[in-house]
This record gives sequence, C-alpha cells and structure tokens, in this order.
Amino acid sequence: MSGLLEHMDSAAEVKVYEQEKGRYKVILVGERLGQLIGHRGETLDAIQQLTNYAVNTGTDKRIRMQMDAENYRARGSRVWKVWPARWRARCRSTAAV
Repeated sequence: MSGLLEHMDSAAEVKVYEQEKGRYKVILVGERLGQLIGHRGETLDAIQQLTNYAVNTGTDKRIRMQMDAENYRARGSRVWKVWPARWRARCRSTAAV
C-alpha cells in the first residue's frame, strides 16, 4: 500500500482497523486526497480492489479490506439517503404545474 501511495506522489498516512475477524477498514489520512478518491470514487475503488487482490493472493482464508479517504464512503451513503427525497419533492413541484 505504501509503495502504491508513493508511486502516486501521495503523502497519505495509512491506518488499519480490524472491524471483525477477517474484515479490515483501511483509512487514508492526509490533506488533498482527491487524487486518491478520483471521479465518483473510481480511483479509491480501484485501490481497494488491488489491495484486496494483493492481500488475498496465495491464501486460503479470504480477508476483506474496505478503503476510505476523507470519510468519502460515509458521505456517499448519506447522499443516497437524502437524494430520493429531493427528487420526490422536485417531481411533485413540477407535476403541479
């Protein structure tokens, strides 16, 4: 992980927490992590996938890794909870016209 971040010229610090047996949360901490998140989280998803491949190569037990940077994933889930309500309100207002 540190090699990948170094290659991407990122000074992000990696913090790993075990959520439960076989599941880990990897949090990237630092400033200006937008490059690591990418457009709509695509780069962060790719880093997560590569990390999962690297960790699980040559092992019988599967380990799951979830990556996050700047609390991006938590913000994203919050947006998906609010978004439908906003669209319902917009549809109602345009339907009344």
